[in-house]
Amino acid sequence: MNYIGIIFGGSNTGTFQFASKTFVDCKYVYFFENEDKEDTLVLGEVIECLVKNSFFELPESIIYYNENIDYDRETLFVYTVRKISVLDTEKIIQKKVPALPGHKVYCANTDVVSLSYGMASDGIVIGQFKYMSDCKIKISLDFLCSPHLFIAGKTGSGKSYFVKKYLSLSDEYFWIFSPTGEYNELGNSNATEMYNDIVLKYDTDLISRYVDLNMSEEIILKKVLITKQGIFSINDIQNAIISFYSKQNDLDNVQLDFFSSRQVRRSDDYFELPRYADSLISKLNKISNIRFSNDEYLHLPQSSCIFDLSKYSQHEQECIINSFLYRLYRRRDKKIDQNNRKI
Repeated sequence: MNYIGIIFGGSNTGTFQFASKTFVDCKYVYFFENEDKEDTLVLGEVIECLVKNSFFELPESIIYYNENIDYDRETLFVYTVRKISVLDTEKIIQKKVPALPGHKVYCANTDVVSLSYGMASDGIVIGQFKYMSDCKIKISLDFLCSPHLFIAGKTGSGKSYFVKKYLSLSDEYFWIFSPTGEYNELGNSNATEMYNDIVLKYDTDLISRYVDLNMSEEIILKKVLITKQGIFSINDIQNAIISFYSKQNDLDNVQLDFFSSRQVRRSDDYFELPRYADSLISKLNKISNIRFSNDEYLHLPQSSCIFDLSKYSQHEQECIINSFLYRLYRRRDKKIDQNNRKI
């Protein structure tokens, strides 16, 4: 193991300096506390490199144990290093190790850098060091499952890659909700169950909360009965509201046309919606991509879930996640209540 330089200053600070007769393209370096044992080492990051020679400025004070080399007549490369961590038998320890003049400095490899930063040896690769591409940054599965995980990033940043890699390494069973079809390639395997749609249980209380309805709008929403079987959309709810008021006005064949003036078209005629019905319809547009159902088949997942919410707005994402969480908490409370009754 060849050294690249010798320490000459900065022993009592968070940085130290070493000199080398040749230029070294090395971002991370280390030295041993005791060069005879080579058990405790200090890793540092090179933050500056200056060239010193006899034609320009020389280092102000250099102390070397090797007196046979005349450094004053040689060009020197002086490196400033910021200390990062101390390793003792491959474990990070809290210890102050001075950078004594005369100690040899070595170029750090990927193993030393990974240990010094406490990075996981196994897991999903999420990046790499800027100045050391061979040193991969990994995140362990044990760290991820604790118990919720939110993945965010711009388009093309690797969200889908991360999830697919996580699924390939994990031995858990997952329910995957992917309206965009991003994860269709995984299929229904022994470890996954795939759904290409997200359907929520129709709950007027949750809708009122997430589109910020006032009392009058909430009363109107609860009055309107959704008679459509199976899955229905926000557009169906809006049509039901209009149909509710058209019957009060003895109108038939009402079409959902526009809401800006609170007027709805029936053939060639118009009738005006109440103010709060109009504002309710407008607010429901905040969650226009969500679909609902009154059917009992909408059972809750019994295992871990992955939601692909990229096609939904912020309001819609909050509504979806909190709808599932609300039902999970209700199920948990129901089980607790049943257990208490048995006791």
